[in-house]
Amino acid sequence: MRTSAGRGRIYRRCGCRDPQHHQLGTHCPHLTTDSQHGTWNFAVDVPTPDHHRTTVRRGGFPTQDSAEQALGPFLEGEAGGYTPTRARPSLPTSTPGWPRRPSC
Repeated sequence: MRTSAGRGRIYRRCGCRDPQHHQLGTHCPHLTTDSQHGTWNFAVDVPTPDHHRTTVRRGGFPTQDSAEQALGPFLEGEAGGYTPTRARPSLPTSTPGWPRRPSC
């Protein structure tokens, strides 16, 4: 697992499952033998406004370098005061041209 400037973790995982249908994730044996198996991900712990920490994870990167490149701007945004929120806009407000619910 490689870090970017001492912050964040970059790792590889896959969606393979064991006989009990549990996802293997980073413990898949194919990850050590097949360099094309799985995708690269990053995780970074960030503070929240209520003084707790939360882990933000992003994945699906084809190479380790692309995961590092995606982590870099995220860390720069955090240093500039960016703090991710859990609230996401609802579909009607985030989709242009979405028909509005008629008022009664």
